Amino acid sequence: MIALLWLCMLAIAAPALAQERFTASVDHTTLRVGDMVTLTLEFSGAAGGVGTPILPALDKLQIAGGPYTSSNFSLVNGHASSTISYSYSLVAREAGTGKIGEALVKYKGKEYRSNAITMNIVASGATTPTTGGGKGSESGDVFIRLYPDKTDAYLGEQITVTYKIFFAVQISNLQPEKSPGTTGFWVEEYPLPQQLTVTREVLNGKAYNAAVFKKIALFPTSVGTLEVDPLIISTQVQRAMRQRSRDPLDIFSDPFFGMGAQLEPIQVQSPSLKINVRPLPQTGAPASFAGAIGSYKMEAVLDRTACKTGEAVTLTVTIAGNGNVKTLPEPVISFPPDVDHYDPEISDDIRRSQPQINGTKTFKYVVIPRAPGSQIIPMISYPYFDPEESRYASATSPELQLQVEKGEGYVASGGRSVAEKRKVENVSTDIAFVKTDPGHFYTVGEVPHNTVEFWGFSIAPWAAVAAAVLVARKRQGLTAGRRGALSRAQKQLDHAEKARKTGKIEVVLHHVAASMDTVLSGTIGIDVAELTSDHLAERWQAEQLDPDLLRDILDVQSECDRARFAAGASGSDSMQNLITRTRGIIDKLGRAQLREGVRV
Repeated sequence: MIALLWLCMLAIAAPALAQERFTASVDHTTLRVGDMVTLTLEFSGAAGGVGTPILPALDKLQIAGGPYTSSNFSLVNGHASSTISYSYSLVAREAGTGKIGEALVKYKGKEYRSNAITMNIVASGATTPTTGGGKGSESGDVFIRLYPDKTDAYLGEQITVTYKIFFAVQISNLQPEKSPGTTGFWVEEYPLPQQLTVTREVLNGKAYNAAVFKKIALFPTSVGTLEVDPLIISTQVQRAMRQRSRDPLDIFSDPFFGMGAQLEPIQVQSPSLKINVRPLPQTGAPASFAGAIGSYKMEAVLDRTACKTGEAVTLTVTIAGNGNVKTLPEPVISFPPDVDHYDPEISDDIRRSQPQINGTKTFKYVVIPRAPGSQIIPMISYPYFDPEESRYASATSPELQLQVEKGEGYVASGGRSVAEKRKVENVSTDIAFVKTDPGHFYTVGEVPHNTVEFWGFSIAPWAAVAAAVLVARKRQGLTAGRRGALSRAQKQLDHAEKARKTGKIEVVLHHVAASMDTVLSGTIGIDVAELTSDHLAERWQAEQLDPDLLRDILDVQSECDRARFAAGASGSDSMQNLITRTRGIIDKLGRAQLREGVRV
């Protein structure tokens, strides 16, 4: 029955369609350079079959989005009307008189042209009537204003920008189209609730609904005049068609059927924002200042104050305060010379619920004392620049003391620090002469080949070849013992590989350390009980082996120590890397040329 009623009405309406018209309109005719305007091309009087319009010529304007299509059909007093609309977003490129030419559309073989429109475009810096400290243009029923808490700041100082949308008509489906360009800034975004909080505000005597939909913190990374580009959003605006008619047949315009209003898609653009960024003052800057800007406090603690040599201790340094916490530099710490330390594990906790971005950044160091006694970490100073006070300051921590006892396997270093023993000593003179003896000069008439020296030098190469053959044959006997040690070490690494696949990190470390002990004991003859860093270095120098290979061995041993004591810090990938490096060391030791006197 309902379908029959629709067919009857359409049959009545068909001959009564209004005369076709093609018109152009904009939501406002005055705008600034960089602002956007919505152009609507509307064709009325057709029920369907209207082609897409051919866009008009544009002067000082360019298309930024579209087309967005909508249509409407109504029947009033037996008179039917139909419209189809095409909306485009245009952006002003330069100041002056802008023009939108005639658009063209074809319908049933005929061409229709729209009216032309003249626009007044003013410079981007031109002032517009605003209130409340915001930046924006109140032209149209929907617009965006932005509220910076400051437009003049130091390098690295936080600038908070709030974006608020104002609307005098009903809007829906708010979607971001283009984020604001922030070249020259580090950006942190504040979290906002998904359901916007709408308030009622009056601007220039007109009431609007208003809602904050975006809030960001900007930290400038360069000085000068920086610009934040416009933000663009898309939304749908509900436009009322007209009031309900008293005609009983005019059911299509009844709001009950949703035909009394239409949703028009539009794009809305915020104004741009210019910020003057000043350099930090040169006077008063500490020599150790590394770029921390804000206001901070620091805490440094050891997880224990007593240990034995070779045991790991964790030093935790926490920096807390307001500012760009994520980019805070690492503190400078003067570790004692008899304490090994590793690169820190860094983590941060950023809080964005307060007006200023704040949080903590934590640096965890694994330190291993190598000598007994009282090891002291001096006071740590962390300089920063406070933009609110316009001055440099420092966060400090007290001196830390670690009591170290002799551990198992400790070997005294002869009164010299570990750091001193690791330094390269220059035992040569400033000038090393290639030859200090001028040699022998022969008199005229003397025959060189009649001398003992001549025949000695002639026979020497052959004697060297013979000696090399003898050494090679002797080394063949040594190879069998070395191969046995290398084979056992490789098997230990095979066991380590199986343990890694099952997640048994402690077993992996045991087998890696055992393989290293096996290959060192079997190739250069050091007992396992004597495998300390100092003893190994002395034996290595005596055997005149590759110093780079020694560094690789010490690195692997240190990695094993660190992984054992820093529980939870190593995963499957790091263990695989450790196994691979150890295999490489074993291969190099297998190819190393060792002296005959070395026990196997």
